[in-house]
Amino acid sequence: MEIFGLISLTILAIVTIFYFLKRINQKKIKNNKNTIDSFVAKAMASKIASDAQKHRKDQEKYNYIKSIDDAE
Repeated sequence: MEIFGLISLTILAIVTIFYFLKRINQKKIKNNKNTIDSFVAKAMASKIASDAQKHRKDQEKYNYIKSIDDAE
């Protein structure tokens, strides 16, 4: 009976240690959030807007050329 109690206590200790290590790691992950600086966010938005505008111009040129080819 003494060995069974020792084995049970050892397993309980191991499980408890892993549980607390997991909780500590989760708290570190929660506190270490990745944030974007407002300057970087504005720069990204500006780049996306300029790329979209360039894409629209390219599409207009493509559609114009395509309509000329279709007319012939």
